Amino acid sequence: MQRTQDIHKQLVGIMDRYKHDVLSTGKDYNRVRKAICSGFFWNAATKDPQEGYKTLLEGTPVYIHPSSALFNRTP
Repeated sequence: MQRTQDIHKQLVGIMDRYKHDVLSTGKDYNRVRKAICSGFFWNAATKDPQEGYKTLLEGTPVYIHPSSALFNRTP
């Protein structure tokens, strides 16, 4: 429960910093799904034969972190 409270506090702080209102979605789960998907899209990457992976949006080279379960695994 402490982790949940920490995440909530962090999200409220981000919303305050950018002067956004904190609103409930009620039972409109599609809004939550869209928010999660838009966040994941910024981290999406494709395999690049020379440099590991490149992000879809900017083509920036990225690498799998050594602590990841995917590290040293072939895709």
